[in-house]
Amino acid sequence: MTIFSAMLDQLGLDVDEAAAIIGQSPITVRRKRQGVRNVTDADVKSLRDFWHAIQRGDLSRMPTGVREAALARRVLRGVCGIDGPGRRIYEDDEAA
Repeated sequence: MTIFSAMLDQLGLDVDEAAAIIGQSPITVRRKRQGVRNVTDADVKSLRDFWHAIQRGDLSRMPTGVREAALARRVLRGVCGIDGPGRRIYEDDEAA
């Protein structure tokens, strides 16, 4: 696994979504994910800006995978939980 691949996984982005965010073709992103091509500072800046948008809670226009990954991190941090098989997210008052 490359660091770039891990960054995309942390963000919940697939290759096509990442390509749209950093303004490159999916094949280029796939090669960077595999370590065949080098990641640029501009790539990192774009993904970092995207990460900060997620951290601010700007999830409404995010792809489904990104929203799910953000919610998963909240559950893992103990900020919220998952309520039964319906997967309804609830805020954990004690964790705040």
